[in-house]
Amino acid sequence: MIYLSGGRRIALDERSKDAYLNFISHAHEDHLAGLRSGLPATASRETMELIKARKGVSPAMAETGKGFEMLNAGHVLGSRQLYFEDEYNGISYIYTGDFQMQENELAGRIEIRNADIAIIDSTYPFPNVRFDERTNVIDAIQFYARKKTEYGRVIFSSQVLGKAQELIKIFNDIGLTPVVSERIGAISNVYERFNIKLDYITADEKTFIDKVAEQRIGITENNIKYAAERLAEKYNTKVYTAIATGLAKSIRFGTDVQFALSDHADFRQTVKYIDEGNFKYVFTKGKNAEILAYYLRKAGYDAEAMENGSSIGGVLTEKQKSGDNNLNSQIV
Repeated sequence: MIYLSGGRRIALDERSKDAYLNFISHAHEDHLAGLRSGLPATASRETMELIKARKGVSPAMAETGKGFEMLNAGHVLGSRQLYFEDEYNGISYIYTGDFQMQENELAGRIEIRNADIAIIDSTYPFPNVRFDERTNVIDAIQFYARKKTEYGRVIFSSQVLGKAQELIKIFNDIGLTPVVSERIGAISNVYERFNIKLDYITADEKTFIDKVAEQRIGITENNIKYAAERLAEKYNTKVYTAIATGLAKSIRFGTDVQFALSDHADFRQTVKYIDEGNFKYVFTKGKNAEILAYYLRKAGYDAEAMENGSSIGGVLTEKQKSGDNNLNSQIV
């Protein structure tokens, strides 16, 4: 929560009935805390449609109002940053939610805006985690899918929103039409309503392996080991398992192969974002906030973790003494 002068409170990916503005950066589950149908919220049209498809609720759309602007975050369809200004003291802010610096064909290119204060995602805080160029990772996925579907079947494990649709497009580009679970199909339908063409076949749990046997490739969020075993036994075929996630850089998932295809910024990209935004102060948000703030300070940036009970007013006391006397808004 951010407290602006004049008593206005801004909720960032956390709902509050008393907030002046409830902002939803995108439709991933961990950014929909406390979501309730009917509570006015500010988000992109795409995010609102994705929320409806995922949760079955339709938040009332609230306009941002003067001094607020949504900017593309490059993370998934509809993902937005929130830029806003405190008109009483002239402080400008930008909140990223999850973001990505490498261009994502289905999510678009991130927009960067200069601001006094940045509040940024902390999903990947460690400097030693470095994502490869997305084009190289995509080439590797396509090479693997093309070769393995010649000899057997391939099942990918994926997030329902974002990564699954990227994989569909990646396979479409080499002439493959993947079978997807019902939940992935429902989200992919929203992508198509926003003029993103995807070619896929939706299957329920009972028919998934039969359709994968026909199409030779599938994508699901469910237990791919179980599906692979059933498919191999029923059709006497070799089945290869794979996963695409940025966590593949640090975790072994037990699939035949894993690809570090991420829709987040790594530490190096976070630093690039901060440099291009020319921010005076950085606040980190999320489960790795303390870790990211620590490494940013080591790299020479003025960074603090955004935690319950902290405030910009308190954190910046010494900075105010040195001349930044107008930075008196609060974050908790």
